[in-house]
Amino acid sequence: MLHSLLIKNYAIIESAELQFDAGLNIITGETGAGKSILLGALQLILGKRADLKVLYNKDKKCFVEGTFAIAEYKMQQTFLDHDLEYEEEMIVRREINAKGKSRAFINDTPVNLNILSEITSQLVDLHQQFDTLDIHDAENQVKLVDTIAGNTTLLDTYRKQFKAFKDAELELDAAIQRLNEGKKEVDYIKFQIDEFDTVKLVAGEQVSLEQELSSLEHAEEIQSTIGVITNRLEEGEQTINNDLADFVRQLGRISKYHQGIEPLVERMNALSLEMADVSQELIDIAGETDMSPARLEEVKDRIDTIYRLQNKHGVKSVEELLLIFDQLAETYDNYSNSDEYIQSLTRDVDELQKKAQATAQKLSKKRHASVNKIQKSIQKTLGKLAMGDAILNIEIKDTEVLTKYGINEIEFLFSANKGSSPIALKKVASGGELSRLNLSLKALVADKTNLPSLVFDEIDTGISGEVAQRMGHILSQLGSAHQVIVITHSPQVAARGHKHLLVYKETKAKETHTYIEELNTDGRVVEIAKMLSGDPPSQSALLNAKELIES
Repeated sequence: MLHSLLIKNYAIIESAELQFDAGLNIITGETGAGKSILLGALQLILGKRADLKVLYNKDKKCFVEGTFAIAEYKMQQTFLDHDLEYEEEMIVRREINAKGKSRAFINDTPVNLNILSEITSQLVDLHQQFDTLDIHDAENQVKLVDTIAGNTTLLDTYRKQFKAFKDAELELDAAIQRLNEGKKEVDYIKFQIDEFDTVKLVAGEQVSLEQELSSLEHAEEIQSTIGVITNRLEEGEQTINNDLADFVRQLGRISKYHQGIEPLVERMNALSLEMADVSQELIDIAGETDMSPARLEEVKDRIDTIYRLQNKHGVKSVEELLLIFDQLAETYDNYSNSDEYIQSLTRDVDELQKKAQATAQKLSKKRHASVNKIQKSIQKTLGKLAMGDAILNIEIKDTEVLTKYGINEIEFLFSANKGSSPIALKKVASGGELSRLNLSLKALVADKTNLPSLVFDEIDTGISGEVAQRMGHILSQLGSAHQVIVITHSPQVAARGHKHLLVYKETKAKETHTYIEELNTDGRVVEIAKMLSGDPPSQSALLNAKELIES
C-alpha cells in the first residue's frame, strides 16, 4: 500500500507531500490544477522514463519519493533475487538532475528502471483516462480471463513448458539446417579422407625418407669415397692402420727410457683401435648403400606425394597432416551421426510439446468453464452502472498450434445497447461505456488478486448523476479490500471517499504553483458543493453535498 508521495521540483509542483490511507482516496481539483501531474510523478517511481520537461526549476534536480507498506505481500524473494535489502516499509526514490540524467533507488540501493518497474508493478495498478488499451489488447484479455479463472500458477507452468518446447524446436531446426548445409561438403570430405587412407602416412617418415633420398642420389660417390679411404686404411702392404700398429710397437720399446712416452703409447694404441673401428664402419656403410634406381624412384614418388598433400592443406609436416586427417574423420563421423542426433532432438521436441499441450488443455478447460461466470458478473456490475442491457461476450477459439497463451485465442465482444450485436471491444468508441466496463473488469480482477493499490484517473469520464453515484459505490467497495486512489470530476464519486485531497494552483509573482490540501469534513462539503454548482457554491449545493457524503 502507498503511504506517502513526496514531490519536489516536478512540473508546476515546487514541493508537495501527499499522505494516503487504506480505502478510497479521492483527488479533486479544477481542470489544469495539476491532478494528472501527480500521476506523472507517481509514474516516475513506477519506472516510467523521464526528460528535462519535468523540471520546475531547470537549475535543480527533480525528486519524487514514495513510501510503501509491503509486509503482507510476500515480496522477500523478489528482493533477494535482486540483491536488495528487504524492509517492511519500502522507500522508492527517483531523481532527475538538471542535465536530464535519472537515478532510481529502492531503500537507498541504486536500481535500474526494469527492476524498479518489476517491483512496483506488484504494488500499484495505474489506470489513466483514455488508457483502455489494457482491455483492448488481446494479451491482456487473456490475462484478465486467466486471473479471474485462477489460472496464474497453471499459466506459469505452461509458459515454462512452452519456452522449453520452443527452445528445443529452434535447436532441431538449427541441426537440420546444419545437416543440409553439411551435405554439400560431405562428399568432398569423404574424398579427402579416402586420399589420406590411400597414402597411409606414418609419423616421422618424412625425415627418414628425405635422408634415404639423399643417400640414394649420392650412392656412387659415397661408395667411391669410402673405397679410397678404406683402401688406404686396410688394404695393401703399407696401410695407415699397419703404420699405426708399427708406431705402437716401436714406441713401446723405448717407453722404458722416458716416462713421457708411455702415455703417448696408450694414446697411439687407442688411436689405432679407433681407426680400425672407423674403417669397419665405413666398409659397412659402403655395403649398405643402395644404388637401386627402382628404390630411388619409389622414395621420390613417396616424398612428392607428401609434399603435394602438405601444399594442398597448407602445412609443413606429416604430423600436421595426420592432425588434419583426424579432424576430417571426426567431421565426417558427425555428419554420419547427424540423422541419429536429429531423431533424438525430434523425440525431445515431441515430448516437450506433449507436456505443454496437456497443460494448455487444462488451461483451456478452466477458461471455458469460467467464461459464463465472468460474463454474468460483469453484466451484473454493468447493470449497477445503468447499463443493464450491456453484454460482454468472451469468445474463446481453440487453435491448432501452441502459442504463448496456450491453445486459445480470446476476444472480448461488447454491446452497450439492447438489440445491438456485440462487436470487438477495440471498435467500441464511447468513453463512458468503456470506463464503466473497465471498472467492472478491474473490480472483478481485484477480487482475485493481492494487488495492494489501484489508481484511477478520471475513470468516471462520460458519466454523471445516478450512474456516477453507483460507480462511487463500486469504487468504495473496492476500497474495502484494496487501497484505491481516484482522480475524479464527479461529486458523486468524490462523496464516497474515505480521504479527500484537493489539488489547486496559485499564481504569485508571475509564477504558477500547484498545492495539495487534505480536506476535513467541512472542507469536503464545500469542495463537493463547488463540483455540483460552481464557486461559490449555493446553499442547496452545500446541503446536497452534505447529503451525498452522509449517504
